[in-house]
Amino acid sequence: MAINSGSRAVARKWSRAIYDAFPHVDGIRYASSMYANATAYALFERAEGDIRPSTPPLDAPLASAVLLPDLTRAAQRMGYGLI
Repeated sequence: MAINSGSRAVARKWSRAIYDAFPHVDGIRYASSMYANATAYALFERAEGDIRPSTPPLDAPLASAVLLPDLTRAAQRMGYGLI
């Protein structure tokens, strides 16, 4: 639990250690501290195949207006207020 909700620097160290120790692993599954401990995934750049498509369906910066409806819905589902 301390890795999920504690210092980000500690979590990054664990991630780097896992990355180095397990070269066949594509990422990490963890309990999200921002979404009521729901399952979340952090993928390493080496993830391939079914886990990460070679061509994403959309590639846009978070500030893009095209993402606003989806980001708004996600924020509302998680209980975040809108600015």
